[in-house]
Amino acid sequence: MKWKLKQQADNSVLELYLYDTIQPSYYNWYGEKETSETSQEYFREQLGQYPNVNEIRIYINSNGGDVYEAYGMVSQLQRHQARKVCYVDGFACSAASLFLCIADYVFASKQATVMIHNMAAVCYGNAEQLRKEADDLDVLMEANRQLYLGRMKITEEELITALNAETIYTAKQCLENGLVDEIVGESNVEEMEKVSQIKIDNLQAMIQRQQHMVNVLNQIRTTQQVPEKRKEPEPQTNELMAFFNKAFHIK
Repeated sequence: MKWKLKQQADNSVLELYLYDTIQPSYYNWYGEKETSETSQEYFREQLGQYPNVNEIRIYINSNGGDVYEAYGMVSQLQRHQARKVCYVDGFACSAASLFLCIADYVFASKQATVMIHNMAAVCYGNAEQLRKEADDLDVLMEANRQLYLGRMKITEEELITALNAETIYTAKQCLENGLVDEIVGESNVEEMEKVSQIKIDNLQAMIQRQQHMVNVLNQIRTTQQVPEKRKEPEPQTNELMAFFNKAFHIK
């Protein structure tokens, strides 16, 4: 996770790159604490240095990781006064997809994918303890779904089905269900196609107008009265014919 502050005109933008697995800090074999740069603790320290930025851009290419740590980071972003914009550069899987849910706007590259699924836990104990762990996961997932429902354009029943199936969405599917707001480059292509179609329509209309004038000219030619002693058109008509021929490049 890399941080940098970029100044742009009269505002400031903080860029965050989440290009790794989300994991907590830990203690090594020597009892020394190893700080994870994708932990909520490290996130808090870094984010606290920039309380007045106007926009936070989060670039994501991550398989996810520890949802406990992700919850802490997501909540910190929710409280920050800045506008949050996410960019799915590659994968936004599992816990990494939670960042999309609190963003004000989400972009995705054409090759991006988003995967959502239910939480998982490691449990050791007797039958009663194992049953309780499953019940606890159900409660945690009920809360977890509220994040997705706040952004996605699907019902809770549809979301439960998608989570149970460990669903992977393409960028286009993400756009359809509301996980992302725009596919990078897609809107430009559509705009270019619209402009091209307008040009084609205008060209076809011009051709039709030209054909109409050609038909008028042909009618003038067929109805023209030519004197018996002169095979050439009269001067006035000849000038009119020359005008049309020049205007429409008729040979």
